[in-house]
Amino acid sequence: MWAITAAIGVVLLTGAAPVSRTTPIAAAALITLPVSLSASLNSARLVDIIVIAAIGVLGIAIPYALEFSALRRVGVKTYSILLSLDPAIAGLAGLLFLGQQLDAAEVLGIALVMAASTGAVATQPGAS
Repeated sequence: MWAITAAIGVVLLTGAAPVSRTTPIAAAALITLPVSLSASLNSARLVDIIVIAAIGVLGIAIPYALEFSALRRVGVKTYSILLSLDPAIAGLAGLLFLGQQLDAAEVLGIALVMAASTGAVATQPGAS
């Protein structure tokens, strides 16, 4: 789902309209609407539906809007390197908040993702 949203965002971010930043999020919401609607209708309590809506706004819409805004401000190279930090931040959060330990293969995987992203960006001609 994220890949579809990102692809739509890349196409739309070339436009100047501020509405274009929200279109990928709306497209993702429409794509997932059949599943989310049936799940929420099976919930018997109104508070469950409110919690689901809050999670959707706070956990999906706001972060996506901030990511697309950052992409516009910092440039492709910087954004790509920052995005490659996601696995490392997730591993650190798992350690600090959940007490999860990463094994050697997982740490190596995180390092390889970060190195690949940095290498790809560094060797890319003309990207900013």
